Amino acid sequence: VLLMIVYMGFGTAEATTSVGSVSACVPKTATAVCQTGDPASPAQAAGLKAGDRVVSVNGTAISDWSTATDLIRASPNRSLHLTVERNGQTIPIDVVPTAASRPDLTDPDKTVVVGAIGVTVASEQVRVGPVAAVGKSLSGVGSTLSASAGALLTLPQKIGQLVHVLFSDEKRGADLPVGVVGAARISGDLFSSDNSLAERLSYLCFMLAGFNIFIGLFNMLPLLPLDGGHVAVLAYERLRAWWARRRGQPVPARPDMNKLMPLAYVVFFLFVGLTVLLVAADVIKPVQL
Repeated sequence: VLLMIVYMGFGTAEATTSVGSVSACVPKTATAVCQTGDPASPAQAAGLKAGDRVVSVNGTAISDWSTATDLIRASPNRSLHLTVERNGQTIPIDVVPTAASRPDLTDPDKTVVVGAIGVTVASEQVRVGPVAAVGKSLSGVGSTLSASAGALLTLPQKIGQLVHVLFSDEKRGADLPVGVVGAARISGDLFSSDNSLAERLSYLCFMLAGFNIFIGLFNMLPLLPLDGGHVAVLAYERLRAWWARRRGQPVPARPDMNKLMPLAYVVFFLFVGLTVLLVAADVIKPVQL
């Protein structure tokens, strides 16, 4: 429901084919700001301006920004002929992308040398109808479930990293677990950003949806006192009853839940300890967006 509200009501930011801004340089890394020694922006030197809509690159029609990105990245130090639309007029512009180190689009952990011209793309909020919203929401739930499952598998490792960071001088990474305090701080950061109200509300809805999905999946772990633990006990009970009937034996008595209480207490105190650890980390070393 939260995802459908975003897709139908607030919309999601999607890249256009227009230039959002033109940098004065091409930073050495994708996230860096201009520093001394960085090459000048080829886009600025060629006369590209914010608001220009890229119509074609070397004769290839541009219907989405990813096509323009692929052509620019594939052409370091080679001249490109751009056709842009500015104030209703078509303007030809020749630009030579400079060579820059950027993450590989297929393997973000790998760095490759590509062409860059020093521009950012403009985005716009796009809303969809109910039918499309249902499809996108189901897809979003599926992808979030997959990501949540991966996060659960790496949770013990991440907790170990969090303990190490908490008692060292290292900076806390954004990929480490957060608690309720951290979630509240992130929500505040998102809502106080410079983005439009629609974008801020959509971010919050996405985050709330993600939390709901992760907590629901976490709750289904086969551990008491979680619901997944009760389901596991019930499944064991039904399996034993089915096997007994197949062998012509009387249905065995239900499992004695009192015998499982010590395990439930251990899990409960582990959760309490994890909660205290996350709150401490959120207060001492908060996540910085």
